[in-house]
Amino acid sequence: MDPFSKEDYASVYQQLQPTGLAWPTSKKSLWRKLYNAFGRMAVSVHATLLLLTRELDPRSTSQLLNEWEKFAGLPDECVIEQGTESERRAAVHSKITATGGASAEYFISVANALGYAGATVTEFPVARFGRARFGTARFHDRRWRNVWQLNLHAPGPVPARFLDRFGVRFYQSASPVLECRIRKLKPSHTQAFFHYGE
Repeated sequence: MDPFSKEDYASVYQQLQPTGLAWPTSKKSLWRKLYNAFGRMAVSVHATLLLLTRELDPRSTSQLLNEWEKFAGLPDECVIEQGTESERRAAVHSKITATGGASAEYFISVANALGYAGATVTEFPVARFGRARFGTARFHDRRWRNVWQLNLHAPGPVPARFLDRFGVRFYQSASPVLECRIRKLKPSHTQAFFHYGE
């Protein structure tokens, strides 16, 4: 809703004034000039209130983004560098709405909140008595018991180049914030892998 003009507010003030000879209604009267001044102030207050309603939601804030980040405890160890405004808003929203969980749906929702729509989780099968087929090896895949993979429709890791400085990792993650956040939220006895691409 757009704020009213100062003339709209002035006409409302004039309609609320008492009637009589001491209260002229012409547009050139002293009262009308006073109402115009009140109207300018009311327009400013109305615009500020409309802005404030947008700032109350971390998904649409811009002026109060720094305060929202302080409230959420950001930047934290998962934020390597200052991102764009939309990435910062997504990080705040993700951190505030994180309720915790150990299900695949929870980690998919974390990826969605950070801007990675369409993520899926792959859980690797483990041979168990009564479930494994006869004749298959029983213990060769025990190490996959607590391993799962988050599949993302995003570009993969960025390889290091010959001209990069000494000590740079051979592969830099394409989404370090997401990977760090998932590793912090995952159950401690599990190991998470990330798969990028279609």
